[in-house]
Amino acid sequence: CQQWVPTLQNRPKDKPFFLWLAAVDPHRPYDDTDSPIHSIDDARIPPYFPDNQKVREDFARYYDEIHRMDRYIGEVVETLDQEGLSENTVILLISDNGRPFPRDKTTLYDGGIKTPWIVKWPSKIKKASETNALVSSVDIAPTFLSLAGIESDGPWEGKNFSQTLTDPDYTFRDYVYAEDHWHDFEDYTRAVRTQKY
Repeated sequence: CQQWVPTLQNRPKDKPFFLWLAAVDPHRPYDDTDSPIHSIDDARIPPYFPDNQKVREDFARYYDEIHRMDRYIGEVVETLDQEGLSENTVILLISDNGRPFPRDKTTLYDGGIKTPWIVKWPSKIKKASETNALVSSVDIAPTFLSLAGIESDGPWEGKNFSQTLTDPDYTFRDYVYAEDHWHDFEDYTRAVRTQKY
């Protein structure tokens, strides 16, 4: 993450740009080099976990990892602000999987497939707006190409979700599909998710 801002600053200044910035945070094993800033009292324990000291400590360290990642994201946003690029830059913050906890990561429960999905685009998206639209990571490529004014017929499994950015009530999909195939062992499972089920 220390290379995110230098990478942004070293891009060709006279061209549109696309950056894919990947973080290890929040990921196990947790990096304890920073002083802890979250306490066990900050932990919000899902109902399927025992609410005890050990679990709360684990969640507090997880929050510290998120905080560190958020700091690096903030540095990128600040750099975009300083360069006058924020209004016309789309930022998509996503996770490749759920939280690193049992019944979350590598599962097809909501804790494993309902991952962070935050979009920032000040000139187009109303601040603090929310949508319950079902979207999938396969929708990113066709959407970003469309936002960049590039027409492409694919081949895509995904669809352009850009209408949901300005119309949060727009029904984009009726279903999303999820899969788990391998992480530490083979696990060929599939799921279909709707708004209700």
